[in-house]
Amino acid sequence: MHARFVPTKHRFRYPLFYVGFPLTQKGSVGNGSFLSIKPSISEIQQAKENGYKIKEWKTAFTVDPSKYLNPSLPFDEKLASILVRHNLNPSDYPHAYLITTPSFLGFCFNPVSYYYLYDRSYTLSAVILEVNNTFGEKHVYFLNATADTNIRPRRGYTFAGTMEKVFHISCFNHRSGSYLVQVKDPLENPKNPQVDMHLTVITAEGVKSMVARAFSVSDSFDILSGGSFRGWKIAAQWGWVNIAALVRTFWEAYKLHKKKTVVYVRPEPLEGSRKREATRSEREMQQLWLAYLKARVMAYPRALEVKVGLPEADPKKTPKEVVFRNGKKVAAGQEMKMLSLRVLNPRFFLRFFANQEVNQTLWLDCTLCSEEHRPVVMEEGTIRELRRLLEGPTTTSPASWTWKAIAKLRSWKTRKEVEASRHLTKTSVPKVHEDEHVNGMDAFYLSGTNACPKARKMYQWKVLYAVVTDVVGFGDAKNVEVYKEILKAGGVTLVASGVVALGWWLL
Repeated sequence: MHARFVPTKHRFRYPLFYVGFPLTQKGSVGNGSFLSIKPSISEIQQAKENGYKIKEWKTAFTVDPSKYLNPSLPFDEKLASILVRHNLNPSDYPHAYLITTPSFLGFCFNPVSYYYLYDRSYTLSAVILEVNNTFGEKHVYFLNATADTNIRPRRGYTFAGTMEKVFHISCFNHRSGSYLVQVKDPLENPKNPQVDMHLTVITAEGVKSMVARAFSVSDSFDILSGGSFRGWKIAAQWGWVNIAALVRTFWEAYKLHKKKTVVYVRPEPLEGSRKREATRSEREMQQLWLAYLKARVMAYPRALEVKVGLPEADPKKTPKEVVFRNGKKVAAGQEMKMLSLRVLNPRFFLRFFANQEVNQTLWLDCTLCSEEHRPVVMEEGTIRELRRLLEGPTTTSPASWTWKAIAKLRSWKTRKEVEASRHLTKTSVPKVHEDEHVNGMDAFYLSGTNACPKARKMYQWKVLYAVVTDVVGFGDAKNVEVYKEILKAGGVTLVASGVVALGWWLL
């Protein structure tokens, strides 16, 4: 259930199907065809090294550890790593359960997962909320049942805690502010576990802006003691609701947009949050962009070194860094010129393909953007130097009709974006060129002398992909992936509806 109070009133609710299990649970649960916990990447790897293979069950519902924080670890080790990061001893929480939405027919919509941590006497000691957004980013919030900042819980809840908002979830909520969370122990009645998590959003000004609540609407079903018949009846009745939930979420977002609700542009994740993985196309664009950068460094007339820190999704890993040096001697009385940039989001590379010129991209994504929205970290002087470095020699437009069509679409998109941003500055705006304009990177890949035919073809399609992503995905390739998921959800919903109809007919 969601209820929004300011600045626009809006209310909706939809069902979700959750499963709960101890974190040490492995493999198939119960009768073997209803639910299974997939092995983690590290478990599969370890089994392979020891010469055996872990059996993966084919079940209606599955929970895959790779879709959660620390994707390579099994759930119990995930929890241990989170607790250590919060300077806590995992042995103080010997009993832990995860309540999450499982995959059904390979599809999963999982906005929030709840980890319930108990001490040796089975007293609820802490709760972890693993929150996902539609951009593929994740963040963990930790609530201690005995924290000094806790307040008196409402009637029916076990404890109530507060936590600062540090993660962007919805474009209709600013990242600032805090949460007030009312927690109910799901094992308060072990014979019929019930979920009830009540969350209030408080703005930075102290105003209650929204309430969200996840709560049980039916009795729980024990997979271990329940029969196969009832399990499959539940699958037929409830499997489709998680598939439809993503479509419903976007429908409610559309209604909020129609109500003229304020939209907040997604900021870059703060330190400690898991960032999204680059898409395959973004990884290919990164390779093409770095190859062009290397060529420009080698062609630079003076001694030059450029360091590029690459995007890294895992907050625990050190980002990889590539360094390009042209090896030219440093003249007497001079120093080697050094440029350094740290890319935070793979979107940074995509934007050089989506716009006509380097100066347009840097103006839109660096000069005009606030620090929290920039996809890259670099000094002001580096922006100017990078622009000069990347503005390579150009050439006439290729005769290919394919490229002419792509270039025309890119010109239209760039002109529209630059004009829409003109009011944000009093300084001059970058020039938008004629439709068939060729920039330095275009010439490098399309001239035929610097790139093989395969790279030339790949470059053309990556430019088209980047432009389309800007037009329909608001500059973020993950949005395009979400659209694919919605289409997939629609298709799977049709299949699931058939399964439900068949289930009712058989039952």
